[in-house]
Amino acid sequence: MKKLLLFLLPASLFSCIWIHGTTLDGKHKYQGYGYVSALILTETIERASPQKTLKNILEERKYKTVSSDELEEENAVILMLQGKYDDSIKKLLTLNKLHPKKYSIASNLGTAYELNGENEKALTWITEGINRDSSSHYGTEWLHQLILKLKIKESKNKNFLQTKRAISLPLKFILDDNISINNQTHTISDIRKAINYQLKERLVFVKPKDKIVSDLFYTASRIEAQATTAEEGLAYLELAELYGFANPKLLKDKKAHYQNIIEHPPLSYYFDLLFDSFDDIVSFALIVVIGIFLSMLFINLKNSIFKRKNN
Repeated sequence: MKKLLLFLLPASLFSCIWIHGTTLDGKHKYQGYGYVSALILTETIERASPQKTLKNILEERKYKTVSSDELEEENAVILMLQGKYDDSIKKLLTLNKLHPKKYSIASNLGTAYELNGENEKALTWITEGINRDSSSHYGTEWLHQLILKLKIKESKNKNFLQTKRAISLPLKFILDDNISINNQTHTISDIRKAINYQLKERLVFVKPKDKIVSDLFYTASRIEAQATTAEEGLAYLELAELYGFANPKLLKDKKAHYQNIIEHPPLSYYFDLLFDSFDDIVSFALIVVIGIFLSMLFINLKNSIFKRKNN
């Protein structure tokens, strides 16, 4: 649902956001996020669209020069963004005959077929894209492959996500733990990266509601709560609810769990908060002192130069 963004849509995975939060064991945590947060994904839901992407591509055309084949592939992407999926597929199939090993063509074909509702063919081409270049998209295309398999399964059983998760995590885990998915081994950290990366692209097209997306948000909430804070986990649960999570009771219980941790931390939380705040004050004071020192040094140097000129 997203490979049309392959090389044409700048995707920022990183943000620098410093916030206070609460770990699952009730400790205060103050940290900067170098990862996609629920806030960034929320902005994608609210602001990104195929129309805006199309506008960006057409604008970029004014300032770049590409080969005729690259222009044709870009035209196929434009057709997708305009909702002309059959025309896009036809153009991409022609290009694939000329460049049978090019990753982006296979990937864009997978997207075009998915947008056209042909998930079996989409899966074939996304798999082909992985075979051509498994490292593309930071090695996260295995999740796009899994999403397509889940969509095919959902077409046969719309309620399967009421009792099962798209990605099953153990009750307790750390980011370095390995999980087997479709006979492939991924660390929790890899899963975290894949969910955030793939959803950021997918949310350009998939707006609420979508049970598979909501299920991935739920899994992300568990990982983020473990890796960062309960507040971040709660934010992901809000997105899972927005997208229509298939098991409302499970969602409600998990939200209550995170909220209880946030609202009733142990006494040690406040000591951590006090010390972290003190560190901030000390750092700020140190910056001010250094600034004053440099200003005085500059003024003295300026006065010294002025006196020399007068003498």
